[in-house]
Amino acid sequence: GAARPSAVVPETMVAGDLRDDGPMLIVGFHVLRDFHPAYLADNLTRAGVPARAITIARRFDGRPEANSQGIARALDRPEVRDEVAAEIARALDGEARVGVPGVLGLEDPHGVWRAMEERIGRPVFEIPTLPPSVPGMRVFHTLRDRLRSLGGRVIIGSQAVGAEWHGDRVTAVLARAAGRIVSYHPRWVVLATGGVASGGVELDSHWRPRETVLNLPVHGAPGPGEERFSASYFDDHPFSAAGVAVDDGLRPVAGGVRVCENVLVAGATLAGAQPWKEKSGDGLSLASGHRAAELILEEDR
Repeated sequence: GAARPSAVVPETMVAGDLRDDGPMLIVGFHVLRDFHPAYLADNLTRAGVPARAITIARRFDGRPEANSQGIARALDRPEVRDEVAAEIARALDGEARVGVPGVLGLEDPHGVWRAMEERIGRPVFEIPTLPPSVPGMRVFHTLRDRLRSLGGRVIIGSQAVGAEWHGDRVTAVLARAAGRIVSYHPRWVVLATGGVASGGVELDSHWRPRETVLNLPVHGAPGPGEERFSASYFDDHPFSAAGVAVDDGLRPVAGGVRVCENVLVAGATLAGAQPWKEKSGDGLSLASGHRAAELILEEDR
């Protein structure tokens, strides 16, 4: 029930906009143990949006527990979503809209969402859940299919571990897969391995920072004897700003001088990025990734 500033959301989530104070019915499923409708509704009410919660007791495929993916598969079936929608409609007591976990179908989410709205007679919106995230899967499938249709290839299960260089260009990226090292020879490399939390930047035994794939210079790390981390988890941690500095073309720099011509850096790998604090992780990744693609296309024309 916490508010999250968002610039762009899926259409299935729009009716949950908290700038509208219309009362909500929050729907949970007993089999979905990681979604807490009463807690969510209480937080919304405290924030000024009246909300009431119900929990639907039905099982899906006869199982006592289910995750978001299992419920989404079940709701792809018309007979299941009609039964669920009818139960929600009977529970309404003047609420203007209905919030449900992000489970409105895997194969045809817009069809499921529209059918639920029509049957319930109210705007319906999804609320993101813990992994497995069905809305996240939809985005992944959309992007993967689009990439493949344009001739791209998705490689899963490999770990980038190094690179080969010729002058100021990366000529090969080395990846470990199935116990061996495989070389990939790209024209361009977009480095989006994240910061310290995801292993994109690490510290050696002497507290020296290192970018883990291309060994690019790390900017913004505290010097010897300076404070690196604060005592409280939610404090500002000086080391969290460490990352790869870039110029206005997203190329890595050291001392203001570009060090590589065919590498662009995106996401939390960027020096100064603190997405966990700014609540901008998705926005940072999307904006910098989109800009990296624009720059590559401009160069290749």
